[in-house]
Amino acid sequence: MMKPEITHEKTRLIFALLGSLLLTFMFFYCNRTLDDRERILKLVESVEDYAENKYIASIMDLISEDFSDMENRTKTGIEKLLESYFERYSGIVVNVLATEFITLKPAEAEIETDVSLSSGAAKIFRKLVSYSGQTFRFTIKLKKTGKDWKVSQARWKPVFLEELFPESLEKLKKLFPRF
Repeated sequence: MMKPEITHEKTRLIFALLGSLLLTFMFFYCNRTLDDRERILKLVESVEDYAENKYIASIMDLISEDFSDMENRTKTGIEKLLESYFERYSGIVVNVLATEFITLKPAEAEIETDVSLSSGAAKIFRKLVSYSGQTFRFTIKLKKTGKDWKVSQARWKPVFLEELFPESLEKLKKLFPRF
C-alpha cells in the first residue's frame, strides 16, 4: 500500500484550514460576552488599579446612587472618605486576594472579598521584606443596571491571616514568596 503523497499544496491547504479554525475560535472566544460572574470579578479587580492610581471618578462610577455602608455613608460620603484617604497616604497598594460569591441572581449579587491594603514605602521594598499590609474582608452587595453591576452596599472589617480564604493565603504566598 502506498503512502499518500503530501505535496506543498496539500500542506498549505492544511495550514490554511488550521489557521482559519484557530482564527474562528479566537474570534468567538474574544468576542464572547462576559457572564455576570465574570463582570463582577472584573469590577472587583478594576478597583486595584483605580485605587492605586487614585482614580476617584472611576471608583465612583462603580457605586450606585443609593449606596450605603455600615456607617450609613452615602455615595457622597464614600467619595469624601476616598478623597481624605488619598490625600493622607501615598504609594497605595491594593491586592484583591480572593472573592467568593454568597449569592448571584439575575439582578443582584452578594460577594465577600479579601483585600490587602498598604501604603507608604516603595512597593518593591514591601515585597523585599514580605510586608503584605493590612488585610480586610469586604462584604459587598451589588445590583445590576442594564449590563453593568454597581455596588449598593458595603461593609468591611480587618481580618487576621488565619481568617482569610484559603485562596487568599495562596495569593499572598505568590505575591510574597518569603511570606
